[in-house]
Amino acid sequence: MLSELNVNDVQKKDEPFRRWFQNEFFDLMVWYSENKEISGFQLSYNKGSVNEKCLMWTKKEGFRHYSVDDPVFMGRKKAPLLVSDGIMPVKEILLKFKESSINMEEFLQKFILEKIQEFDIQQNKKRKDILDSKKM
Repeated sequence: MLSELNVNDVQKKDEPFRRWFQNEFFDLMVWYSENKEISGFQLSYNKGSVNEKCLMWTKKEGFRHYSVDDPVFMGRKKAPLLVSDGIMPVKEILLKFKESSINMEEFLQKFILEKIQEFDIQQNKKRKDILDSKKM
């Protein structure tokens, strides 16, 4: 199950309100606007592995998908880097997130699940467009 961290441990002064949930597979950070609407989120999955990935969405910029280049696995002592990455295993992530978030308030769970599905539609359209352009 995803557990929410104490707000005092994750909130930074002079930054928008955020919430952070985690378990052994996911890290979910959700940012809120001043009027308490979700303004973005970062969902990391395969946490703590060499295959860690991250789906980010913001109201302003839309979706981005990254690999997490964790220097611990590379023998470096630096902060992890986010490197642009392609395909997300959406069906697997949807299933695991749904199972992991059953204790989360329904609105937030539904919002994240819908955004993952929306990302899937976008990535499938991009793949189709690439295939169609290669046929020409």
